[in-house]
Amino acid sequence: MSRKTLYFVAVFTIFIGFVGLFIYFGTKKEEPVLTQSDVPVAGVGQGGTIEIPKVVVDTTAGGSATGAASDHVALPVPNLDRPVNIPQQLVRKDEIASQIKDISARLSQDASLFNDWMDLGLLRKSIEDYDGALEAWEYASALRPQNSLSFSNLGVLYAYYLNDQARAEANFLRAVENNPGLDYLYPQVVDFYLEVVRSEEKARAFLNRSMVARPDSEVIKTLLKNLGV
Repeated sequence: MSRKTLYFVAVFTIFIGFVGLFIYFGTKKEEPVLTQSDVPVAGVGQGGTIEIPKVVVDTTAGGSATGAASDHVALPVPNLDRPVNIPQQLVRKDEIASQIKDISARLSQDASLFNDWMDLGLLRKSIEDYDGALEAWEYASALRPQNSLSFSNLGVLYAYYLNDQARAEANFLRAVENNPGLDYLYPQVVDFYLEVVRSEEKARAFLNRSMVARPDSEVIKTLLKNLGV
């Protein structure tokens, strides 16, 4: 076989190899990524209400959030015609009003849309409608009681805007309980104990409990070190 023929065969083989790789990567499916939306949704009952367990928080230094399965309350769908009063200093007034209107319209058709309730809460909070944000995130929490995001948001809302330390603590602890692998939750809870409750004892007790559950967490170790433990 001539040198020219061998060269042609080599080039042709390389070309076929590249075509094969292109086909493989072009058709390969990515592994699914789980998000908050993958957490099971609670059933929306007749009239749009959801049956949810009451959450009770133990306010001692070693306290935790608990819910009694036999003690339920009915949570109605929030008022989706709630007025939209936007502070004058906000620069995106028309855009925010339009987003609230669109999301509310979707939710009026399907009240089980978790992400829309989360977004509605953020928009309501952005216009300083804290009660509206509270209603949206409480309903989202009822829809997906095993998620952490809505409970974390409620913790922030109660702690820094509604001045309700007991409910803030209950929601922060519920967020950690639901997903203890989320590192950002731990400094959030510690900041709450230090800045709002002003109790290093509670912060330390929380981190010590967390350390038992996650002994290899560098985030928890760092937070404990910062407290002088």
